[in-house]
Amino acid sequence: MENTLIMFDCFGVILTETAEKFFKKRFSLEEALKIKNKYFVSADEGKVSLEKIASEIEKEYGYKKEDVISEFQENAKPILGTIELIKRLKKNYHIILVSNVTLGFLEPLFAKYDLDCLFEHEVKSCYLGIAKPDIGIYKHALSLYENKFDKMYMIDDNQKNLDCLPELGVKGILFKDPESLERTLKEEGLVL
Repeated sequence: MENTLIMFDCFGVILTETAEKFFKKRFSLEEALKIKNKYFVSADEGKVSLEKIASEIEKEYGYKKEDVISEFQENAKPILGTIELIKRLKKNYHIILVSNVTLGFLEPLFAKYDLDCLFEHEVKSCYLGIAKPDIGIYKHALSLYENKFDKMYMIDDNQKNLDCLPELGVKGILFKDPESLERTLKEEGLVL
């Protein structure tokens, strides 16, 4: 196995975004931003559960808590091209997950789609109390390995989550779709 680490974000890279679809369907851009700022940073840091957020949305906007939770879960679909690419990459490289996520939300989805087998480690913001773009989450991910890597990459669909990476010697790759990611990785000289 080559001495290369590849870190993957989850939502928008491995699974489709969940919150964006929900908010776009029900709220103005301004209202969606207000709700996200009020709850989702805390949720990513493990301070608030999706159930709590759904309860607050029910109280404030009238959408049933159960429907909110169900819709969030249903919106998360596998991005098959990325999953196939990871399966090929893991034959030669160290692959881990580094994702912002709400407590208890990802586990049933990973079980449903059999995704745990893709990663050596899963670094989830809610269990650390640190969410991207905080550099601390990446430092934690790197601390899981004793050795230094020759090359390190982070794939994320949000540029602000990549901006701090050069400080750690990690190359950020902005995810657009599986095909362009594959081209970029080939350009980096990785074997697929």
